[in-house]
Amino acid sequence: LLLDLPEPGFDPDLKAILEEQKEPVTFWEEGLGTFTLNRQVDWFETEVDWLGTQISLVFDRDEDRADCVSNARQLLASAAEWDKRVREFAAGDLLDSANDWAEDGEEPITREQFMERMELESIEVREDGSFEFWFGDGDLFFGHSIHVSGDLTNGPDEANMEG
Repeated sequence: LLLDLPEPGFDPDLKAILEEQKEPVTFWEEGLGTFTLNRQVDWFETEVDWLGTQISLVFDRDEDRADCVSNARQLLASAAEWDKRVREFAAGDLLDSANDWAEDGEEPITREQFMERMELESIEVREDGSFEFWFGDGDLFFGHSIHVSGDLTNGPDEANMEG
């Protein structure tokens, strides 16, 4: 059966469509850089400076780009304030859990130590002003992520250990 297989076909129109689909989709925003569509997760992403650390800034492809960019600018304009608010909220919700996860004989960590060990990795913004901050856990939860969500009006409203 394998000896008489047909030759693979070639369709120039399909080839052109494939080549177009392989081209990167990007746009540039002043002060934020070049956003690139990550087709695997269907969002736009760029790297930005957040208080001296490079993090990913992302938003979903289906969200209104102008609103997402505007909301990202609001977060970045008050980065120190937002960073503090989000870390304090996470520590308030998750400190007891982190101490429960500690190995026997380990000293409980303080609220300040918890906040210092959180490692911001990315921020996702949405057109409605909501956001999600994703942190590496600094080995508070043995490599799980810390996820804090909220919105620009009310601030953070939920913190979870995930993964």
